[in-house]
Amino acid sequence: MLQRLGNSVRRVTASDRGGDIVAAALVALVVVIALWKLVFFHAAIHHDARTQLYPWTMFISDALNDGQLPLWNPYAFLGYPMHVDMQARVWFPPVWLLALTAGYSFKLLQLELVGYIVLAAVTMFWCARVFGISRVGAFIAAVSFGLSGAFVGNAQHLPWLISLSLLPVHLALWRRGRRSGLTWDHVLIGASLGLVFLGGYPGFFIVSSTMIGLLLVVFGVRDGEYRRSNGFWTSRAIGDLIEASASEDRPMLERRIETLETVYAELSATYQAGKGAAAIPLD
Repeated sequence: MLQRLGNSVRRVTASDRGGDIVAAALVALVVVIALWKLVFFHAAIHHDARTQLYPWTMFISDALNDGQLPLWNPYAFLGYPMHVDMQARVWFPPVWLLALTAGYSFKLLQLELVGYIVLAAVTMFWCARVFGISRVGAFIAAVSFGLSGAFVGNAQHLPWLISLSLLPVHLALWRRGRRSGLTWDHVLIGASLGLVFLGGYPGFFIVSSTMIGLLLVVFGVRDGEYRRSNGFWTSRAIGDLIEASASEDRPMLERRIETLETVYAELSATYQAGKGAAAIPLD
């Protein structure tokens, strides 16, 4: 299963790319429509986003526009070193960009929050397409991901949204990069993980880094081939173990393998005949 998942390939043509851009735009539109009250300020973000993240972000914005680094915040906890708080987003590049260009306000923070939900849906669409999922399937996956409880139920936790919106990016870059070995895709994986480190939730950074590290070890970096023996486990084919066995049960086990192969071939033929042009990557 792991080997098939890693070897699924989708060849991209110019027409595919144009259709994907249109579909991705529709994904973004659906999410914006679903969140129209936030987009047009008929509703406002609450809880941690309002009472904690908004004051922090305004402090960062004001400090930067005054020509100062937002290192020490004298207004919270009787003063504390804000620059070492991973959830304060002091070193997050998008915060600096918005602060120095538009200048933060409550409405801008709310639109930023919506932007990460839209980004999550669009990046999930791209990730699904990279893994060979059909355009319709990718569209459903993208909208379901962007409007899932992970986002809607955690809208007050902006660092969570940032981390989750970049998760499909990690996976898509890994899948694309393993085709050609050490490429810019691996550099971009490091950059996307760096954004999670600077502006996301620490737990998500640990999980995402571990996941990508495991995938790189299991599938390799330079050739992208599945490693049966890797830094985590050693896998062996049951047929090879039976063939090397000197047990008196070997003939019985070989017949059992033949029976299972026959049943699997019949099930696979039925599945292949019924999937049509769905472009499902797994056999």
